[in-house]
Amino acid sequence: MSNTSNPLAELTAMRAKGEITPQEFKLAKQYLDEEMKKYQPTQPGEKGTGRGWWIAGGLLLSLWVIGSWGTPSEEPSPSGKMNTPSTQTFESSNLRQINSDLIAANEYGPGFKVSRDEYGDRWPYFRFDAAIIRCHPHPQNGRPLVTIQYDRANVVYGLNGAAMGVGGFPDPRPFQMRNQDGSLRTPVPSEWISRGVKLCG
Repeated sequence: MSNTSNPLAELTAMRAKGEITPQEFKLAKQYLDEEMKKYQPTQPGEKGTGRGWWIAGGLLLSLWVIGSWGTPSEEPSPSGKMNTPSTQTFESSNLRQINSDLIAANEYGPGFKVSRDEYGDRWPYFRFDAAIIRCHPHPQNGRPLVTIQYDRANVVYGLNGAAMGVGGFPDPRPFQMRNQDGSLRTPVPSEWISRGVKLCG
């Protein structure tokens, strides 16, 4: 199975799952269309920049816009979704309960910062230069939910399997740099998760 993906299809799927609002979809699609026009051939026989930019550039840029949007009246939920009726419609009652418990427990607690300057070539992200990693114990079973929040971004993402699974935090892998074939160029440093788990005690 190919590792390549269509950014418009990704955005459409995110809208269908309630991960972005219709307005966010509209703005992201408009932004993506504008960016892609820059890389289309303008003269007969001229070649575009190819599938690689479509994967590593278009998708990352559109998701960067989504991750960076937000107004002062919008507060991120622990699942990384804005508290709007359109996102809440798609959440199960179980996830809503987990989210409420995490908010009550003040899940935005202590963490540690990681940066491109610190990790150099091992830094896995295309757009962001720094992030905060935290750990939030699951309110029902105590499992450590390791999360990551990028500088200047409103959304909180899952970093370990528990956070993206039972925790309901969105997957941050679309932000990672990729090779021409769509495969991940640099994995997330394993010590981020091990250090994050220790924060939960």
